[in-house]
Amino acid sequence: MKPTNSVVENNLLDLEFGYIQMTINQTIEDRYRVLNFYIGIAATVASVLVGVISLQPESVNSTAKLGIGMLSGIMWLVGVIFTLMLIRLRQAWYSAVTSLNQLKSYMIAHSVTGIETAIRWQNDRLPAQNKLWSIHFYAALLVAIISSIFLAVIAIIGLSDTMSLGLRTVIALVLSTANVLGQVGLYYWMLRG
Repeated sequence: MKPTNSVVENNLLDLEFGYIQMTINQTIEDRYRVLNFYIGIAATVASVLVGVISLQPESVNSTAKLGIGMLSGIMWLVGVIFTLMLIRLRQAWYSAVTSLNQLKSYMIAHSVTGIETAIRWQNDRLPAQNKLWSIHFYAALLVAIISSIFLAVIAIIGLSDTMSLGLRTVIALVLSTANVLGQVGLYYWMLRG
């Protein structure tokens, strides 16, 4: 028969479990906050850009183009930073879940009741930290797509007016696609564990 834990050990385990649980919940909430905040900023800036361009599109001068390009560039960079924030939140979530599983393993090892049959998730059953097509991944993908739209605006507005709009659009699409793939690659690479 295995010895039972002392009251102090049980209290410490309860506190540790509570802290881990709170950390897991906080990372999930923060993911939604970060995503919603970025979408709000992007929608606001996009509205301003559309408003400026739609006032008199033929009279958008070089100063306005420079301003639109700079604002779009800032929003692209902010998108990359927000992707990095989402990556860090995934790392924090994974670390907390791994800690929870370590605590569960300890409890299983010291259990006298056979609790291991009731616990399904262990570290060997955790999804990969860099798992594609998860909620974390979709959030990062959405930010990458939105920031790529701002990159496309830079290409269309910033490239020489001597180029046809069609050519500028193709360049913008290539840059945007490369940006999305780059940010997805960054997500996968930084979370490879």
